[in-house]
Amino acid sequence: MPRPPHYRCQHSSVPTFGRRCGFTIVELMIAIAMGLFLMAGIFGVVVSMKRTFTTSDQLTKLQENQRFLLNVFDNTIRVAGYYVDPVLTSRADLYLVAPVANPDGSQFVADHFIIGTSGAGGVGDTVNVRYQSGGNNSVTNCLGETGGTPAVFWINSFAVINNQLTCAVSVNGAAFGTPTVLADNVQSFTVTYGIDTNDDGSVDTYVASTGVADWLRVRTVRLKVIFVDPTNSKPGVTALVPAPLLYTVTLMNRPL
Repeated sequence: MPRPPHYRCQHSSVPTFGRRCGFTIVELMIAIAMGLFLMAGIFGVVVSMKRTFTTSDQLTKLQENQRFLLNVFDNTIRVAGYYVDPVLTSRADLYLVAPVANPDGSQFVADHFIIGTSGAGGVGDTVNVRYQSGGNNSVTNCLGETGGTPAVFWINSFAVINNQLTCAVSVNGAAFGTPTVLADNVQSFTVTYGIDTNDDGSVDTYVASTGVADWLRVRTVRLKVIFVDPTNSKPGVTALVPAPLLYTVTLMNRPL
């Protein structure tokens, strides 16, 4: 009986008898395993790149929030006590008892232009400043609005609500508007006040609002904002950004 013709597959040196060339089960399993290994590696790279992008994006947003807050604090708290025309107007004419209470429950008395509370409602400190803006000056409120003609009198109220640092504005003694969010993911907001205890023009000590006996002695305001790290936070575990935002503002319009 004649033997079947011999075939030699191009990928193998082993002759075959009466069958087509192909892969064995072992070869297929090895190929599949290698493919799965490569896919796992690619998937790991994609996940790592996504995590890196998310972290970088969160860091960029945090830095933007911090720069924005520094600008807002500088443009509002620094100018507390300012009024447009010191020649024709006196401070006593403008800085009267405020007709409305601040959102934190405090209220300005005559001649005062800064006041705050400590740990209001368990959500952090608050700080309120008031000043006048108008004419051709560049003085703005915490919402970036400028005064016009006639000049306007603003109260800016800063507080943390639902892990958001907010600011509400009262215009010319009217009721405060809806708080506007300035920054998200805020864990705490701490405000301390630099007090000149001996009238030499220099800060002698920093105290919380409860330690301020005379608000006219406040020379500087020290602000501390601690942010939540949303990238590393997990359900039930809140991670914080290691370095808080620290900033000290010198009041430019304090009475001499």
